[in-house]
Order: sequence, then C-alpha cells, then structure tokens
Amino acid sequence: MSSTLRDRVSLVVAAAMVTTTLAATMAPKAAAAPKILVMSGACDYRGSLNGMTFELQGTTADGEPYYKGNDMRFEPYYENYIYHDADCDGSGSAPRWVLDGDNPSSGGFGGCCEDVGCNYDARLDAKSPVGPATWRMYCGSELSGLGWQDVNLTLSEANNTATSMAVGHGSVAVTIAATIFVGAM
Repeated sequence: MSSTLRDRVSLVVAAAMVTTTLAATMAPKAAAAPKILVMSGACDYRGSLNGMTFELQGTTADGEPYYKGNDMRFEPYYENYIYHDADCDGSGSAPRWVLDGDNPSSGGFGGCCEDVGCNYDARLDAKSPVGPATWRMYCGSELSGLGWQDVNLTLSEANNTATSMAVGHGSVAVTIAATIFVGAM
C-alpha cells in the first residue's frame, strides 16, 4: 500500500473514531428515576394505597427502576412494589408496569416477580409509571361486580426532603429523628 493511500485510510479511521466518541458523549442522557413516588386514585378496595410513598430500591434485570411502598398503618406490614416487567410470563406478553405485593427479582423473565406468571394487583402499559394514567386494577371480587377496573391512578414525584408517610410505630419516628440529627452535624 502506498504511503498516500495509507495516510488516507488512517485519516478516515481517525475521523470515524472522533465521530463515534462525539456521538457517545453528546447522546442525550436518560432522565434519572424519581427517588420517591406518592400514589393517589386507587379504588376503594385498594384504598390503603392512596397516599402511600414508594421509594426507589434499584433496578430490575431489564434495567428499569423499581419502588417499594410500605403500609405502616397495619400489622403485619404489607409491602407493595412498582416495577417494569418486560414479559411477565416468559411467552412474549406485552411489557408493562406492575403494582404487586411480590418483590421483583433480578433474574427471571425481564423484571419479573418471584412468582412466575402474570399475577399482580394492577398494571399499566406505558413507558413510565410517573404521572396520571389509566391503570388496570383489581378492585374486588368478580361476584361483587367489581373485579378488574380501569382506574385513574397518579404517581407523583415527591420532594426528597419530606415524605408523607403514615407512621404507626416509634421506631420509624426514631429513624427520622436520627436522620435529621446526623444531617445537622
């Protein structure tokens, strides 16, 4: 190969590397997932979810955020999770956001829950669960005429410095006070 041709090839390779580097550094960054969400609009059957805070826990196997909510008003405490499930039954079902009592695992199908299958309390077929949306929610027995209903739920981003949480025990209050004390030091 002549030195002129080699120089041209080197120039083309260098230009391609610069273009690739610029494209990677200038690509739009994905918005950070909200740290705390507050739910409103649940049906009467699921009324304890209204006002519940859901805190970001991490990401599922498909890289989507998942949230945990605790209902501190009742014992035993009932945990709720909101997570994205790319394929809840492993057979090509539509991706969805799920409200469920099961902790999503980091393995399995997409972001699927520990119980294999499409068992959940509510679902949303959308790119993000944040904001107002029509969720499909289980609102009581089919015999009562309620069953699955379209419900206008809202998941609002909460202020990170203050959360509205129903407190039922002193240990939670102690945790909050300790956080404030340490933060003031």
